Amino acid sequence: MDWNERINHVFTTRPRNGAEKGILWVERKDEQKKFSSYLAQEDHICIDGPTGSGKSSLVATKLYGLKQKHIAIQLSRKLTWEQFCTRLVDPKYVNTNSIGAELEIGVDKGLPTGKLSFSLGSSGSDNDDIDYLIKQSKTWTEHDLCKKLQEADIPLILDDVERCNDDLLERLSDAARIQFQSYPSKKGKMVFIGAGGIMPRLIKANKSLGHRINHISLGAFEDMNYSWHFLLEGFNSLGMRHPANSRYKDQIKQRDTCVKMTYYAADGLPKSLNRLGKNIAISSGEGRHANASTIINESRQMFLENWRNYSTIYTSIANLLKSDQIAGKIVKLIWKRGMGAVIETDYLRENIVDKKTPGDKRIKNDEFESSLSHLIDLDFITLSGKSRDTVFATDPASAHTFGVAMHNPSLFIGAKELMSGLQQLEIDFSKVTD
Repeated sequence: MDWNERINHVFTTRPRNGAEKGILWVERKDEQKKFSSYLAQEDHICIDGPTGSGKSSLVATKLYGLKQKHIAIQLSRKLTWEQFCTRLVDPKYVNTNSIGAELEIGVDKGLPTGKLSFSLGSSGSDNDDIDYLIKQSKTWTEHDLCKKLQEADIPLILDDVERCNDDLLERLSDAARIQFQSYPSKKGKMVFIGAGGIMPRLIKANKSLGHRINHISLGAFEDMNYSWHFLLEGFNSLGMRHPANSRYKDQIKQRDTCVKMTYYAADGLPKSLNRLGKNIAISSGEGRHANASTIINESRQMFLENWRNYSTIYTSIANLLKSDQIAGKIVKLIWKRGMGAVIETDYLRENIVDKKTPGDKRIKNDEFESSLSHLIDLDFITLSGKSRDTVFATDPASAHTFGVAMHNPSLFIGAKELMSGLQQLEIDFSKVTD
């Protein structure tokens, strides 16, 4: 494996199997334990949260760690029911879905061999059989799908559910209900994975699912120092020198700046951290020394790129925060935990409702709910959960960059004027230390 291949292996931005030797993976102990528990139960599972938080990787890591066979299908906006059923029996799709793409190890005559991810047509040995199954699948009803899953007795993993159109989602939610009621099996269940608040969409499509589906919202790592430590794990895997293991005084002196700049760039989002780590490793070259100047420069390039990508949408949120004190309090509480974090709405409510404003007026619950709705309407935050009881930033990278610009507007062109009047919301970045 050459140097670039090693970098891509360690800092891949694609879903990964953390159970594989040599893969950079930091345990999400609570969420992995919860997912394992849910797999052993009869209910279906929904995993949502901010984009880039590692939802697909968590599922893949646990399934492969348990050596659990499964079917994985990637959904899309225009995918119809007929096309979906075809993918369930067509073996070639097991190597193109987002979960299985990097995790499979070989194909023999179109059929997966020695794999855990496979299609409902994987057990055949003749392509004529597969062609027949594909033709037959085009006429499947929800009951036919559930019967097949019961016979296979394995979980069906549905990824990118946020892209699924309403018609297909309704049929999938109906199938989930039918499977639970009429075609139970020990391991057969549906696992819905998607960015944003897909749990409310599922319940809206079929209200009865609220009592038949377990929910996990996966956010970024909340520890402000995590960005730095994640990168160090990757650099160590590549055998690289870096400021944390350097003997040179000039490198040691710049550690704190490196920690701060990597947090500015990536917060605690796994996908952003992998992209940053890859950029730093590539820029470092085969000399394999990630010196402080390279880390600082690549971090700066990343958060400046984020500013260029998102700054045009910041005016509306800045205006809201200037005019709505309660919305400002909500956002500041979220920022304190990290914009990639998943937060309970009750936590926000307990820290805001009945508290006094600067004008010595107590905040009412309906005022809190109104301000929360304003932030949702601007697509700044998303509500999820069975009872809309969790909240997270719709686009954590965008929201985090907004917070960085508020903290240090001199870093960005046009930020000083935009952030004028928002000093009371400034985030305390002093907690970011080596």
